[in-house]
Amino acid sequence: MELAITEHGERIGSLTMEQDGLFWKFLCHIDLDREQIRRIFVIHQWSVEYLGIPDEKGMLEAKIPRCHLPDGAEAALAVRHPRGPWLPWCGTLEGVSVNEAFFRNDSGTIKLALPQQEALKFPAWVEDMTTQEVYGMQTAALKLTQDGRLPLKEKENGGITDEEAKEMDCIVSDDLLPDDAPADDGRGSEWAEEADRSDL
Repeated sequence: MELAITEHGERIGSLTMEQDGLFWKFLCHIDLDREQIRRIFVIHQWSVEYLGIPDEKGMLEAKIPRCHLPDGAEAALAVRHPRGPWLPWCGTLEGVSVNEAFFRNDSGTIKLALPQQEALKFPAWVEDMTTQEVYGMQTAALKLTQDGRLPLKEKENGGITDEEAKEMDCIVSDDLLPDDAPADDGRGSEWAEEADRSDL
């Protein structure tokens, strides 16, 4: 399997991944600005694994236990900042593609820190974001749910969320539907009308 290695949303190299017994084996190759010191991370959903730093030729070989990424990697990132509590991340959040972000687990929730250009992709949540400095960069931080979803927002439809509105629609629709008529009630049956005639 081959993935693009991206930095700030741009492809700078490639990574191949193959199974090697109980391990994933990675071979990374940086094509651009090889003299820059970068750290390579691989990502699957909200799991992030550090692979290492490519050499002066832009090459890096690494192995990690398969149990760390049971389903393999779906993205590879190159970053220039040091390792720390904030992990680099990219992926899809509620159908919106995020090219660059950072996250950390914060009291049972996921705190996501977005650079300005990425934060603008979520206009409905901008007012809920707080300023957060991450590795010397100003970001907009937002708390996600424990499973990594955007927090529900109250709408103008009476102050209920979209999910609650959908549930209410289902309840109302079900209440309006008539109960199934019993098979022998005779409604709509010509045979039943004939049976009620006194001359038969």
